[in-house]
Amino acid sequence: MNTIKDLVALLQTIPDTMPTPDVYTDEDGDLKLEWYFNQNNIILLTIPTDGTAPYITKFIKRVSSTEYNLRLLHKIIIEADLEFSAENH
Repeated sequence: MNTIKDLVALLQTIPDTMPTPDVYTDEDGDLKLEWYFNQNNIILLTIPTDGTAPYITKFIKRVSSTEYNLRLLHKIIIEADLEFSAENH
């Protein structure tokens, strides 16, 4: 699996209506992409530099987090956007 190629392909499928993620590296050099929908709904994609598989953490109400397979990124982000849109309409 070509992780960067797969990641770019996934990111290209995300609708333009989605918030732009913050992109940064942590102290270990891991690449982070963070979608901030509101204080209760944050999605963090981590791409480790140590060769381990990328993973996603979904923060709900700042309390719980669940890690997902990278292949579910599109579904997770769309669901978060729909939840956020529903709350604000």
